[in-house]
Amino acid sequence: ISPTLGPKAGGTVLTIQGHHLDISTGPQVLVAGQVCTVHSISDETLVCITTPSDMPTSGPVLLAWGRATRHAGDLFTYTENPTIVGISPKTGFYSGGTVLNVTGVNLHSVAHPRLNFS
Repeated sequence: ISPTLGPKAGGTVLTIQGHHLDISTGPQVLVAGQVCTVHSISDETLVCITTPSDMPTSGPVLLAWGRATRHAGDLFTYTENPTIVGISPKTGFYSGGTVLNVTGVNLHSVAHPRLNFS
């Protein structure tokens, strides 16, 4: 699986590699006890979006087709949500190109971070 961790707020795009993943109508996916909403599936790749967890926790990734259940090899860890403490510099050019330094805690828990400014 990739990645193996994400924030407890959910929204992590989780990729599961295997074989024959699209058998029947496709599996139900549980990640550390939480539903992972299937976004796309093929014979060898399943992509799902994690749902929120009440607390940081680790657990197996389970795929279930009816009564047949398979465990992915790795555990997934829900971490505390990231918190931004600071952004510098505070100003930049309208044309863009300013390099920003973002500091905070648990920033590593987001696989593809994005900042939106308005």
